[in-house]
Amino acid sequence: MEKDIYNISAEYSNYTNTTSPSVAHCGLENNSTENIWKLNAILSCIFLGSIILTVIFGNSMVILAVIKDRTLKQSLQNRFILSLAFADMCIGIFIMPLSLHMEVLSCWGTGDDSV
Repeated sequence: MEKDIYNISAEYSNYTNTTSPSVAHCGLENNSTENIWKLNAILSCIFLGSIILTVIFGNSMVILAVIKDRTLKQSLQNRFILSLAFADMCIGIFIMPLSLHMEVLSCWGTGDDSV
């Protein structure tokens, strides 16, 4: 049974090493696809970066509107919306840029991923 699991994991590691970019180097193994990879990275950065900025800007506007307008502060539903906007803005600030980094580089280059 253990031998079968080892063979499956060895086949999987051989498949992933030959078809995907090298995770250890966070780069490409084949120079012929480098231009396509750069174009993909640039377009991904522009598209996902604009989504990140929209999330941060939109949620900060919701927070500002609820804080500044006295009639909006009094409603319990608006306090719930304020809480959701704050949580969503935190996702846009802390999580989405790291996800963009992971999407563009196809690896985790900000620390030890063996933990």
